[in-house]
Amino acid sequence: VYSDKLTERIRQRQLLGRLSKSADSDPVWGIDYLQNGVQSVFLAYQRDWSNLNIAGTRAYLTDRYYNHVDLMLTAFRESGRLNNTVVHQISSIEITDFTDADDDTKDRFTAHIKAYITDQLVQTSDNNRVMNSSDFELSEDWVFNRDGDSWRLDGINPSTAAENTRAGSIQHFAETNGAYYSLDWGRMLLPERGQIFGDGVYKIADVNNHVIGRMQSTERIYADDVIYQIYTYSERPYNASKVVYLVGQMFVPKSYGNILLAHTGSKLRRTKLFGLTKVELEWGDFNKTYQVYATSPDQVAAFELLHPAMMQTLVDAPFQINIEVINNAIYFYAPLSSTKAKDYQAMLSVLQAAYRELKL
Repeated sequence: VYSDKLTERIRQRQLLGRLSKSADSDPVWGIDYLQNGVQSVFLAYQRDWSNLNIAGTRAYLTDRYYNHVDLMLTAFRESGRLNNTVVHQISSIEITDFTDADDDTKDRFTAHIKAYITDQLVQTSDNNRVMNSSDFELSEDWVFNRDGDSWRLDGINPSTAAENTRAGSIQHFAETNGAYYSLDWGRMLLPERGQIFGDGVYKIADVNNHVIGRMQSTERIYADDVIYQIYTYSERPYNASKVVYLVGQMFVPKSYGNILLAHTGSKLRRTKLFGLTKVELEWGDFNKTYQVYATSPDQVAAFELLHPAMMQTLVDAPFQINIEVINNAIYFYAPLSSTKAKDYQAMLSVLQAAYRELKL
């Protein structure tokens, strides 16, 4: 441990030496200038994030990250939640890496921030605090890109993110489809009930390789503004026997109550079927493949995805997909031992097919 700390101190001293040389010819690299700028952006971002104020972030985010944050804040709004943060103290801001390129537009640096905050997850319908962590120690890496003589935030990486779970192919999938990738994000949008979800999962669950984007190419008259998310999810991240799911989800502007389409190969948690009634549909072949449960048969009748064409789409998927509807959120999920970019592409195709069928 001592050796590791000594090595890190030497590395940091060398980095500051190189940074000082860069500042001699270009004041934008001054250590005080960088740290003061990071602090200013950090405080502004916490304020704007807490208030779902995407317009306010335009002044200090890169265009790429602005679009990503716009999707994340919209997802919070559609889920009926707020993530309020109050900064009590910034413990340290340390420049941990930088690139001083010949082309100034390629200059960038990473700052490691430690701060004590109050972190709250609030249900906006009743202002209920479903999670409240007071005096929480935040530890994150913030990446900045140069813009003239100033810097813009281009990404945030929590220290809790497990780099060994990063999948470059899935990140490439996101970029190819005009979507955005996060290694570790999305827990606070998880529902409080469901077959694979449960009360408080957003406190301990593991969400990795998160992709978020907007529906495209659905030949609709109006703008395709429904947001989709695809990610891997595990309720117990530290359990060696954990089940990992590939999840695709959409928040839609219409509530369908609570509906479950469980593949006959799935293991249902009977305790989580409380309040749901099994519904038999008129298609015999469908009943052989899926079990349908809902709070009322009328909700099933109003759910546009329950027809043969959509069922064929599910059958043609390379894995067994279950569907769960929780109010205005629709979740498609499948237990997989591992996930690759082709699985994300298959899930996106299912989400796009479902979106075309929904009368929103």
